Amino acid sequence: MAKVSITINHQTYDIACEDGQERHILDLAGTVDTKVGELVASIGQAGEARLLAMAGLLVADDMAVAQGEIA
Repeated sequence: MAKVSITINHQTYDIACEDGQERHILDLAGTVDTKVGELVASIGQAGEARLLAMAGLLVADDMAVAQGEIA
């Protein structure tokens, strides 16, 4: 089991992942960090948990739209 350190909103998190998946996890974290950055720019620092929840919803919405386009 590999470990990778990701940074979201200037906070570092150590994440366990399968060997070889480190780059993928870093890329995913970059997407979440971008969403959080957009939120911070629009509403300010709203607390880490709230920002992560909101970013998760935005990413899930992006995924739902993409799935709808595929279907």
